[in-house]
Amino acid sequence: MRILMIISGLALSGAGIFCILNRGQLFDSLAFIAGCGLLSSGVLETASRFLPSAPRKIRFLPFNEGAVSILASIAILGGALAGDPAVVTLFSFWLIFSGATRISASIESVEESQGFRLFIFGLGLISIIFGFYGFFCQLSFDITTAVFVGCCFLLQGINAAAVGIALERLPGRIQR
Repeated sequence: MRILMIISGLALSGAGIFCILNRGQLFDSLAFIAGCGLLSSGVLETASRFLPSAPRKIRFLPFNEGAVSILASIAILGGALAGDPAVVTLFSFWLIFSGATRISASIESVEESQGFRLFIFGLGLISIIFGFYGFFCQLSFDITTAVFVGCCFLLQGINAAAVGIALERLPGRIQR
């Protein structure tokens, strides 16, 4: 499960870096790469839930985010997003959902060290703030949709990799 979550984070981060590097492009030209990165991340996160080594306590975390990622990738790859405002709204909701999930997971994981719990809490808080930024301020500052989507993917990639790294320390793994 740990390796799948880290690979999922790398897939999202790679798609995010691609979007940021192609900041002058319209989202429609980046949608295939973004959708494929999101779909691969969603499939890996959802599959990691069903592995026998997945700790029972946090099985909901990758499964929930994986399901939302798969649904969002279907919307992107299917061309259901008509224009940049719909893209920004979708990714803003995605970040807010993920941030709220991170914050609740950091509060529930009492076995973890205080520093790591604060790190996960901080990632969740940054996700929520950036999600609300997408709703209210994205058009006021000069940031393109491609850069906004790239930052969303990069932040989600860091989130997924952090969960993968945390899985090493959580109890409930099968001893071989």
